[in-house]
Amino acid sequence: MINININSKDIPICALYGLDKQVINVSEKIKECIENQQTNLTVNNKTMGHDPCVGKKKSLILTINNRTYKIRERHSISFTFNKIITVKKIILQENIKLINNLFSKYNTVRIFGKGPTFTNIEKKKESELYIGINQTVNELTDCDILALNDLHNIDKIDTKIFAKLKFIIMPEYLHIEWKFDKKGHWSKVYDKINDIFNGYYIIFNLVTSKIPNPLLVSLSNGISTANTVAEFVCLFLKKYIIKIDFHGIGINSAKNYHDKFIGFGYYNNRRIEYIKKNLTDTCTKYKISFSFN
Repeated sequence: MINININSKDIPICALYGLDKQVINVSEKIKECIENQQTNLTVNNKTMGHDPCVGKKKSLILTINNRTYKIRERHSISFTFNKIITVKKIILQENIKLINNLFSKYNTVRIFGKGPTFTNIEKKKESELYIGINQTVNELTDCDILALNDLHNIDKIDTKIFAKLKFIIMPEYLHIEWKFDKKGHWSKVYDKINDIFNGYYIIFNLVTSKIPNPLLVSLSNGISTANTVAEFVCLFLKKYIIKIDFHGIGINSAKNYHDKFIGFGYYNNRRIEYIKKNLTDTCTKYKISFSFN
């Protein structure tokens, strides 16, 4: 059996079945198998749809992912699909224009962080987009997006919350102990909440990733999760969003976190000012007004 890894449904395929010059083009049949995420395929006249040279031993010559495989008749192919393409509700580089339909009704954004000035604000307008950083979603009456950069935070979120969310935005490789780790793959989040969460996954390459994925959009700001998700809003939603209000983010205080939250990050005034300046620069660059609350 030959094993072939599939990382995208939209890849060039050339497939010829037969012997020498007596071959038929079965590229569409192989494409159909991949689109239907068929994991195993036995090469024979029935699966290929025709016998191009009766009584002779045939082979399938398959070129895919810039590699060519020769699979003899009655032998099998095993396709392994990257989870990136098996999840139906996922926003990738190739379908990033989906955000035009999904976010066009919003014109203002509130991003909630765990800082001392965090407050729960109920929505008054459908045009408001609410983004919760990590455990803030546990305390928000209304929230559309959960933003995560660190894997450990997924275990701190009340499972009932996932059913209410419309989107989760996170890197392909979430941080473990505040740094890149292959073990932080987003599929761990997916496996944990797949039966609960019915919204869209927005998966991206975080600047710290050592394995950039060409299927994904890339975000260059990894200072904090608030900075990362603000960059996403400014880059991809600037057509619609006119203002971002930050709550519990970028305000100096003697306390690192609001009393409702337990955290292990160290936010002295210098770091908070760094976060705030970066958010200010990002919003200013994309001509989106903002406020820190």
